[in-house]
Amino acid sequence: MKKQTTYLLSFFITLLITWSLALLLIDNHHFIEKSWIIWLTGCINALLITAVAALLLLPLQILLKNWKIIKVITHFLLCVIITMEIISLFYFDLTLAAIDQSILNFSWDQANLILDNYFVFMWYYLLIPLPIITYFLLVTLLQPFNKKIHFLILPIIGLIILIFNLQFTVPAGSFSSLPINKTYFFIHSFFTKDENTSQSLTDEEIAFYQKTVNLDLNNADYPLYHKVSNKNTLKPFFDLQETPPNIVFLVVESLSSSFSGPEADEISYTPFLDSLAQHSLYFDNSLATSERSFAVLPSMLGSLPHGKMGFTNNPTGYPNTETLATWLFDNGYEGNFHFGGYARFDYMEQFIKNQGFKNVYDRKEFNYEGTGLKTSVDSIPFGIPDKAFLKSVLSRTENRSTQIPFIDVYLTLSMHYPYMIENHEQYYKKVRQIIEAANVKKKVKRKHKKYISELATFLYTDDALAKYFQVQKQREHHKNTIYVILGDHMMGEIAQSSAIEKYRSVLMIYSPLLTKSTHFKGVNSHLDIAPSFYNLISNEYNFSKLHSVAWLGEPFDTSSTFQSNRTILFMLNNRKVKDILHENFYLSNQYVFKLNDRLNLEDSHDKKKKKELKKLLEVSRKVHRDVVQQNIIIPSNRALDTISTVRKNIIFNEKKEFYSIFSKQLEKSYSSFHFNLKLRLIGDWQKNIDENPSFVYTLMRNGENLIWASLDLKLQDKDVRKYREFHFSIHENLDYRPEPGDEIRIFFWDKSKSNKNSVAEINNLTIEAAPISEEEMKHHSHFKDSIN
Repeated sequence: MKKQTTYLLSFFITLLITWSLALLLIDNHHFIEKSWIIWLTGCINALLITAVAALLLLPLQILLKNWKIIKVITHFLLCVIITMEIISLFYFDLTLAAIDQSILNFSWDQANLILDNYFVFMWYYLLIPLPIITYFLLVTLLQPFNKKIHFLILPIIGLIILIFNLQFTVPAGSFSSLPINKTYFFIHSFFTKDENTSQSLTDEEIAFYQKTVNLDLNNADYPLYHKVSNKNTLKPFFDLQETPPNIVFLVVESLSSSFSGPEADEISYTPFLDSLAQHSLYFDNSLATSERSFAVLPSMLGSLPHGKMGFTNNPTGYPNTETLATWLFDNGYEGNFHFGGYARFDYMEQFIKNQGFKNVYDRKEFNYEGTGLKTSVDSIPFGIPDKAFLKSVLSRTENRSTQIPFIDVYLTLSMHYPYMIENHEQYYKKVRQIIEAANVKKKVKRKHKKYISELATFLYTDDALAKYFQVQKQREHHKNTIYVILGDHMMGEIAQSSAIEKYRSVLMIYSPLLTKSTHFKGVNSHLDIAPSFYNLISNEYNFSKLHSVAWLGEPFDTSSTFQSNRTILFMLNNRKVKDILHENFYLSNQYVFKLNDRLNLEDSHDKKKKKELKKLLEVSRKVHRDVVQQNIIIPSNRALDTISTVRKNIIFNEKKEFYSIFSKQLEKSYSSFHFNLKLRLIGDWQKNIDENPSFVYTLMRNGENLIWASLDLKLQDKDVRKYREFHFSIHENLDYRPEPGDEIRIFFWDKSKSNKNSVAEINNLTIEAAPISEEEMKHHSHFKDSIN
């Protein structure tokens, strides 16, 4: 038993050494204020996690008598924690975020895509085994203590830590979570999911959301559905021509207003864009809706809700929507999507196809093998550099017709890790010159000198944009084009000092059609783009009108003085939702701030406001989730074929694993299936939620699943024993279209075979399907050809 003390002491010292060396590395790469406070906090947390380890090992010492087994388990547990610590600290150095359960959110395909295209080996990764070597060296060198006091004190401390979730943080912006033990952080993340995510959205919550967010919302069946606003805030600034204008969305990776724009909060590294802003409509206080790229396309094109994991992340297809893009395509527009990386990442390709874009041009178009084409740095396969990317865009759009209006989306990539660009020394030198010449505090200069390679990409992409517009201005269709230039989010690898800075985004509109240029102070977001352009175009041209929409945004606030009257729900990279802006108050991770000009935050101690915002955050999560999952964003505007209606009682027993509800082989092709379920549950359903039967729906082809999905039965609801309604659907995607011979199967899967006292009463299950039109068939075939 004395040796256990040596093991724990060796473990603690190893954690201290690992933490100290890793913090030095992180401090060398990033700008950390008062790093000694963070270091001290991390040392305290290392002691606390040692106490937790002692608690976990205590049962071994009591129950097991074989010392060799105890020894092996002890070493294994402590080495796992040590290894997790150093890997997560290196990950934090790269992303300014700790590893949590969100890494399990990625499909195998998406994970491979990230590893193949964004992983860059660093020399210090070779140090990963070093802490384990240090641990065993210390075990050898340290003499066993004669006292067994740790068996009494450390487990008691560990128990207290687990009960009270005791790990210390510091208010240090991007580095607040850095001192927390990384194994503890990872495990704890599984138990801190968004509140109420498994509960149904109630009528009372819908009424509260609608009353709080927008008084025009009054449809209980479709909570976001409302009449189109008649405000046309862009009209005073445009002189539109007889032919509808072309719209080009230039989405620039990581373009934050902290480092770009005439009033950049720190230092601007985009001289061309800054000059263009003087001839544009420029939005000083603009926000993205997430801290990564996955939300930019749905927010920008459709003012759409997040859903559960981001709107684009829907393997069963997308619910019924009406967006700016679909409306423009319905009225004669054409459009293409251009991306410097792989468009299948974050399911962008699938979303773009769903919107109606004609072609996708992404990195597959640059088939480097055997062509002589290279990336900006040949050894880094991260994507097409922005200069080559925009050059290819110009080449593909050179002979664009001036008679058919178009909506194009370009998404750049160079301002993304690993921040490697052509002629990098030239840009590094220029960054250093800009820092030295800047009229800012010394602290800001010290910070920026830590991020030379990151900031150099701003200059590089700015040059690429300058060359793009230089060529574009010579073309005939340029005269009738509106350019929307925006960042998808903040550059996450640069330390942030504010809780809202990760959502800061440049937003500007440039066009030869502008009658005047100006800067706006009102708070706007990506959600406001679609409503604004719909009103601008629909009021000028004889297009079909939309009576009602489910857009979250409003027409742009073009106020010349600061004001905030928006409600914006933000999604983090781990797909959790902890931040919300409502009017001029911002709730972030349980802290409330008052919002000021330039999106500066001021601490608020208004307890009443905090309570209101927490309730709004909880309800908004559920609204965003349920309207997507249950396909209740907007009503369907097409006729559906009724495939079948099922009424059935399922009685579970411990001997069966599968209980069939419905099965049918398709006789013709469909674009989507819609399921309306009325269900109540009787028995022991809520005693052990994880072991309850799963409601599964699948689409099969030749015995293999094209779609396998489980319906969330909201088992935490209080009224599961009353009939409740669920809506879910299957839509075609890029990989398949439901064809003759495919089979739909719906069943309960009781994998634990433990629900012998449970019953599922299906009062009604209606299966409807949307037939395919000839136009859809042509578009589907063309789009698949364009991306293959």
